Amino acid sequence: MSELVYSHEKVKVYLTENSIHVKEELYESAVILALHKGKVAVLRHYREPVDGDSYELPGGTIEKGESPELAARRELNEEAALDCEELIHLGSIHACSNLINRVAHLFFAKETTEQEEQHLGQDEKIAVEFYEKPEVLAHMISGEWKNSEMAHALFLAMQKGLL
Repeated sequence: MSELVYSHEKVKVYLTENSIHVKEELYESAVILALHKGKVAVLRHYREPVDGDSYELPGGTIEKGESPELAARRELNEEAALDCEELIHLGSIHACSNLINRVAHLFFAKETTEQEEQHLGQDEKIAVEFYEKPEVLAHMISGEWKNSEMAHALFLAMQKGLL
């Protein structure tokens, strides 16, 4: 049995005997594995919960009334200052179903074009970096990069012959 310990219009936090879990009102996100000039666009994003930088793919919350594809395009533009013609849906995952109700819709963009600048929120500290596929895989395999959405998107793109 879980007990509601915090409630806000966008999120509820529950406590069980051994853990907590979070239920977000806007629980869907879009994440994009994007190539730019043949390299993977990776964000170095400061994350408060881990008190440090996280290496991850562009992405974010799907707003009310927004489709996953439209959200993917918006996030790619805002966070990485990139646009794309074609987006391929790779699949959807629960990245941490024991903790949060978040569903991530994963997309792939084979070609992107640069835009003038990022459009970040006040609390976002994001640097865009570009890596060759073997570099990304080496960082993931070594455990230096720990993002599960990135790992899953890479796996699906490789299995589908896209990367």
